[in-house]
Amino acid sequence: MIFGTDYSFQFPIVEDGNIIPVTDNKVDLYLHIFPPQLLPMNILAAIGLI
Repeated sequence: MIFGTDYSFQFPIVEDGNIIPVTDNKVDLYLHIFPPQLLPMNILAAIGLI
């Protein structure tokens, strides 16, 4: 059985990855549902990762 586990998460379409940080291929989206750096007009919500 072969597993493909070499996934790399990137969000280049969202401010070149500055809004949703990816560190060591770990994305803590629960900490960034409403990114504070977009206040006062926060119109982006990151709810899940597929």
